[in-house]
Amino acid sequence: MGRTRDLKKGSKKEEGKTEAEETFELVIDKRHKFHGNILTVNSKLGRIVMSSQLYDYAKENYGKDFSYVQLLMISSGDPIFLIKPCDKEVPGARGVHIASGSRVISAKLLLQKMNWKSETGMHFNASWEEKPHYRALRVDLRKPLED
Repeated sequence: MGRTRDLKKGSKKEEGKTEAEETFELVIDKRHKFHGNILTVNSKLGRIVMSSQLYDYAKENYGKDFSYVQLLMISSGDPIFLIKPCDKEVPGARGVHIASGSRVISAKLLLQKMNWKSETGMHFNASWEEKPHYRALRVDLRKPLED
């Protein structure tokens, strides 16, 4: 344990700076930078990660908890896809796995078919598509949230 006298000596070596003159900057990783209905898409790992807030948003709009989804890509060829909550018995149902509080969906084939690649995970907004035959989260990969 240091002595008070040693601490006082150390503060004199600050080249005359006072506490008011020091500036600090926020240190934050990009995983915590975004808030809201956000998901992360990583083609290298072939997965989609839904934030807990996005999962709650989808659950509220879907009307119940879900553990399976269908992944649907738009037929125009644009990098737009839907994440449609469903039951296990529905054709093409994929499991939604929980990892560190987030929901993870294996999506390697979807990302390959859309020819979408990224070296790292990229963040995107997702919105609820309420059309009766869709009722799904809509994601447009042309609009990343990264600066």
